Amino acid sequence: MPRPSVTVVIIAGGRGERLWPFVRVGRPKVCLSVDGKRSLLQATVDRLRLASPGAEWMVVTTQEQAQAVRAKLPRALRGALLVEPKARNTAACITVAAVAVAGRDPRRVMVVPPADHWVG
Repeated sequence: MPRPSVTVVIIAGGRGERLWPFVRVGRPKVCLSVDGKRSLLQATVDRLRLASPGAEWMVVTTQEQAQAVRAKLPRALRGALLVEPKARNTAACITVAAVAVAGRDPRRVMVVPPADHWVG
């Protein structure tokens, strides 16, 4: 049986209200750096590239955070950005991504990690 095709869907939204004043509209929590080198989003991409070679990518964010998130993505992934039509919650974010992925290939497997966790 062939391996399933995988799309890594990184959730890169959220208000980060508990991290105020570090988080602002123009500086979402996924753009913060814990180690002073890479943002949480960049660290997530680096980690998942090792775990998911050959996967397709999608990064889902809100309209308010799209510009900051796009700036933290590697050039190769900037075209993989999906902006939610309206920010709701995690379930809605995953649903928007699932519809987009299924529209391309309904048999694809989605891996949905958040981008706001630090793994040291």
